[in-house]
Amino acid sequence: MPQLKEALHSENDTVVIEALRSLEKIGDVSVGPEVVPSLASPNDDVREAAAHAAGQLRVKEAVRDLSRLARGDKDKEVRRESLVALAKIPENGEERTFLLFLRDKDEQMRAAAAEGLGRGGAAGDLTTVNDAFAEEKSESARLSMAFAAVYLGDLEKIRYLVDGLDSTFHRGEARAFLIELARMPRILAELYTPLTSGTRSQKI
Repeated sequence: MPQLKEALHSENDTVVIEALRSLEKIGDVSVGPEVVPSLASPNDDVREAAAHAAGQLRVKEAVRDLSRLARGDKDKEVRRESLVALAKIPENGEERTFLLFLRDKDEQMRAAAAEGLGRGGAAGDLTTVNDAFAEEKSESARLSMAFAAVYLGDLEKIRYLVDGLDSTFHRGEARAFLIELARMPRILAELYTPLTSGTRSQKI
């Protein structure tokens, strides 16, 4: 671990990226703050890798930098990865950022924004999320919005996520959302019937 931390300060961008990926794979959240300086790297690939690691490790110390990158980085992939990372960090106080991107022209940004609003848990955002869901054309983004809606209390959207398990292209997304939601007792009880009596693909 000390060698990986040291590698984060290398002048070789490839070494830094590999160190970030290794720390992410190890999954020790206590080293999360170590990735924050890399979010200010002049190299686009380093910033993208750092944002991804910050999200996977749920680095609260990275929230301010991730918000800045999501709102204004010159690189599209860095903006996307930063918003996705923000959406994974609990109690991040970035509701305004997520609301800003819920109607973005980039479907991946819309999806990440919805997920962030859902995990944020502000019940007042449910109507906004459902309105966005009704207008959304991208299936991936709709799944993210359905996930957010369930998180915020609209249990009727569980059916939409369960039906997503029948999709060859979107099964993985729907499955990941349902597994996360199933960790909450109030939602697990609602999932039991559809996931035990549905199609073969729906029995996760």
